Amino acid sequence: MGTRCAIIGATRSTVKTFETQTDGGSGIPASVRPEHWVLTVAHHREGIDALGERLVLLDNESVVLGRGCKEFGGEVFDDPRVSRQHVRVRCQNGILFAEDLQSRNGTLLNGRTIDRAELAEGDVLTVGGVLLLAHRGPRVVPRHRDPEIVGVGPACARVLHRIGLAARADVVVLIRGETGVGKELVARAIHAQSGRKGRFVAVNCSALSDGVLHSELFGHKKGAFSGATNEREGLVAAADGGTLLLDEIGDASPALQGALLRLLEQREYREVGSTDARTTTARFVMATNVPLEEAVEDGSFRTDLFGRINRWIIDVPPLRERQEDVMPLAHHFGERYAKHPVRFARSFAQALLRYDWPANVRELQGIVERAVLEQPESAVLSLTEELARRLQSAPAASSPAAPMVRRGVRRVRPSAEDLYARFQALGCNASALAAELGVGRTTVYRWFREAGLEVGDIRGD
Repeated sequence: MGTRCAIIGATRSTVKTFETQTDGGSGIPASVRPEHWVLTVAHHREGIDALGERLVLLDNESVVLGRGCKEFGGEVFDDPRVSRQHVRVRCQNGILFAEDLQSRNGTLLNGRTIDRAELAEGDVLTVGGVLLLAHRGPRVVPRHRDPEIVGVGPACARVLHRIGLAARADVVVLIRGETGVGKELVARAIHAQSGRKGRFVAVNCSALSDGVLHSELFGHKKGAFSGATNEREGLVAAADGGTLLLDEIGDASPALQGALLRLLEQREYREVGSTDARTTTARFVMATNVPLEEAVEDGSFRTDLFGRINRWIIDVPPLRERQEDVMPLAHHFGERYAKHPVRFARSFAQALLRYDWPANVRELQGIVERAVLEQPESAVLSLTEELARRLQSAPAASSPAAPMVRRGVRRVRPSAEDLYARFQALGCNASALAAELGVGRTTVYRWFREAGLEVGDIRGD
């Protein structure tokens, strides 16, 4: 077992992450095997330039990290606190280990000094002024960029790739994700990349009461009803030639669902008080944090409308599932609020990386804004006592092979192999699997897609 040079992938991407061959003798397709172990630079004392650099660790090989080594594509460890041979990282039979090589200043795992330790997904390894995030990921991450959607990992890259595909086609898009993940940013990116000349218009469906529904959406003529003293343009007309985002579509009332179905099918509408039909060239994007399959099953969402909008889906993963994006986002928000580039103290970065982010990117934005307000003149943001209290929660790290458990609003995903085995044990019943894991069927299907698994293939459909 020899020490080797690092395999460095680019920092932004969409890739096929699993092999397609079968594993002879195990009975489990290779497609359900976990992805490679990856160490990603999640914090660097000099700022953001090195963030996202990756080291992919192949099974049964090891690499020595230290000052002067060329891993991570540059002089990441050019730091007097780092020994020339500081730490050996080894992947053995699918398990990742770190062994300190009697370094001068020691190696830390999640803030504690180690001699040798096994790493779990989400653990943070400290080597001098560098924090390395241990996680599973693809071997190569091609680049995709957007000025507003910040991320260096494969999850963000998948979203950016699907945005690019959607922008080139006039198709209804359904964006799914938890509150605070940035669904509206995704919709705006689709609009920006589409080249449409019209406006981007967003409306919260849960805020549209049936009493004002048609007037808000379609506009009204003067005198159409009591109080209509002027003609008013509706949201559909305002978005003509552009993009109309219907946010929180899962909370739309039955009346709104009916109006939207007619609009999507016929591309026609009538202003309140008018008998003339108008057409729209607006592009429609929907967003929801509600599992619509479950809403269809319980009768709160129309089956025909679901079929109309469930054609091109973009799933935006929660921040806890893309920890490698935490610090790039933190720097992005820090520069926005401080009006100049900022750095983060190592202890602050450690706390940010180990937090589970129940309110997602929106919560991270608030934390960084508070840090800048508390330290307005500082070029290096420190972990204050108040910020430390805010960031005290169950750590985001968990064994990738551990069963799914609930921790407040947090859901930990099983490994691909475990997901496959559980699904088969339950007779390939997605509803039963969702109930066992404590999540909606939408989440289960998303996990299958992200693992490169096809439910139909497993069932033998």
